[in-house]
Amino acid sequence: MKQKNYDTINAFIREVLTPKKCTIVNTGEYKVSSDERKALKTCALGSCVAVILYDRIKKIGGMIHIALPDSSLDDKKELGYYADTGLPALLERMVGFGSSDYIESPLFICTRVLA
Repeated sequence: MKQKNYDTINAFIREVLTPKKCTIVNTGEYKVSSDERKALKTCALGSCVAVILYDRIKKIGGMIHIALPDSSLDDKKELGYYADTGLPALLERMVGFGSSDYIESPLFICTRVLA
């Protein structure tokens, strides 16, 4: 059996490790889903931050994979790459999906970047 080569780690994760019911949120991306059978998933956070929002009433979830806090550092990347532009964009997309005022955000913290 011939072993397949993958261009990136994300390609490997998408094809091999991720079940079909998951949507990958890569660095600088934000995604929203109202499908309870589909999970939003990110990996390789390192020093990045993932923010998860959930509307329990409308059952709408959103996730963003943020790399930097402030877009004034380098505004050439996607909105989701920065906290100051990505979080408002994520909230706007959730409202577009029909989200209400009942948005919650669980908190997860990873403090060990390097072993």
